[in-house]
Amino acid sequence: MDLFRVKSIHPTVGSPDTVNNVSVIGSGLQDLENLACFVDQEFVVPAQYINATLLQCSIPPNLVDKGTVSVALTLDGATVSTGSDLLFTLSIFRWPPSAPHLDMLLAAQELHLH
Repeated sequence: MDLFRVKSIHPTVGSPDTVNNVSVIGSGLQDLENLACFVDQEFVVPAQYINATLLQCSIPPNLVDKGTVSVALTLDGATVSTGSDLLFTLSIFRWPPSAPHLDMLLAAQELHLH
């Protein structure tokens, strides 16, 4: 039985180039010293308590090769919440496009208009 009820995480997609702050949204969450996020059933990262419905965890960028990872809560090494929909994807998609790409798009649009 789960000690904490976790409903969702937000955002569910992030950049592989930086640490991604993920909000863990649920109910009955508590400010416990050893509460952490368990990423991909392998990596433990500290959870920052915000309130009884919100925690924040930082997903490290070194997981880019994993693509999509699971997120759960762990307390003293024991998983205390799970959810099949608690998935976070590190995407190589970048927005906005870099300046050269944007310049090419604008030039192509201008040619098309004339």
